Amino acid sequence: MTPKPLDLIVRIALVDEDLLELSPTVWRQFKVSAHVTPDILHDKVLAVIMGWTRNYHAYYMRKIGSKTSHIPLGSNAVDLMHVDHHIAGTEVAAPVTATIGSMLEKAGDRLLYCYDLGDSWRHVVTLEELVSGEDANGWVQVLDGAMRCPDEDGDGCHEYQEKILDQYNKAKAKPKDVRKARKFATLCFSKHNAGNVRSPFIPDEFDVASCQAAVQTALRSRCIRMSI
Repeated sequence: MTPKPLDLIVRIALVDEDLLELSPTVWRQFKVSAHVTPDILHDKVLAVIMGWTRNYHAYYMRKIGSKTSHIPLGSNAVDLMHVDHHIAGTEVAAPVTATIGSMLEKAGDRLLYCYDLGDSWRHVVTLEELVSGEDANGWVQVLDGAMRCPDEDGDGCHEYQEKILDQYNKAKAKPKDVRKARKFATLCFSKHNAGNVRSPFIPDEFDVASCQAAVQTALRSRCIRMSI
């Protein structure tokens, strides 16, 4: 039986250990088919929309409140050595055994998406709206967002908040303070060696059209399945 068309409008944001969004918030809003599996969602949508490098680090997804973690244990990513820390107390399932729609069923449902099990870049994916009927076309559409992706291997959300975003906030609060501006610029310059930084690192850089183009390119490519 062919499943009925159903799309989801979701918001993804980087969060700290308490699942509180970073400040300023690094977030995206997009539409996606409810029938997409976690492995494809990670490889062709979430990693690309956020700005991470495809097929580089492992990840896991778990509906908040659930005891099932979807994680690609067959991955050859070196950070998979940290997997026991992340799946303690939960059952493990292959990403291909679920769909985003089975994990996010009603508005307000939330999903924890952790990219890079060593540095633990935590994201919360929140279902905002269900789209059915003729309006459900299955397309991935980037709707909105703000702030650029952190640097790969950058030590996680806590370090990014403390070392970059806190300094960003200070520099913005006192734009004429040369010392703060110089310190902030020096910190950003150090990000040039990151794998996903190909130009000057500008924390508040984000463009919906460019993000959508990157997603379309990923969708046309072969999916790298890192599943059990």
